[in-house]
Amino acid sequence: AGVVASETEPYRVRMTPDLFFANAGYYGYFGLAGSTYMEMSDILGNHHLAMMTSLWSTLDNSNYQFQYTYLKNRLNIGGGLFYLNYFYVPEFQRRAIYADRNVGATVMVSYPFSRFLRLEMEALYLGIRRRIYTLGPVDRNTRQVLAPKLRLVGDNTIPGVTGYINGRR
Repeated sequence: AGVVASETEPYRVRMTPDLFFANAGYYGYFGLAGSTYMEMSDILGNHHLAMMTSLWSTLDNSNYQFQYTYLKNRLNIGGGLFYLNYFYVPEFQRRAIYADRNVGATVMVSYPFSRFLRLEMEALYLGIRRRIYTLGPVDRNTRQVLAPKLRLVGDNTIPGVTGYINGRR
């Protein structure tokens, strides 16, 4: 029996879907509606991409969220973008409809010291544009926030199918 020689090729990143979910419907008030969620990664698990969309009657009123994480090195880095809309009627003012548009970005860095202890740093930029619809003119407010986070996380949880079985975080 002889040895078969073969050539090796350098690794190329090819993202494949890990999870995909989609639905669609029609509502009498909103019209066409639907949502999609997809997660993708490469075969080695070095790259992770998650995307979420939800359509509510128009593209302007819909929600979009994208997140990428690079996990090849010990220092894990990631980031994301989001465009989210919320419509609600507050308890204190039932004659108005509030429409909040949240637009922002996140940046994340995680460094493990051991299997059970890691340092996490995150920064969130959030821009909120609020419109208040009443019988009178539309009121508009805009706010912007930059929120940094620094956490030292001790994690000895045991994951299960529907959540953590045991441990503490």
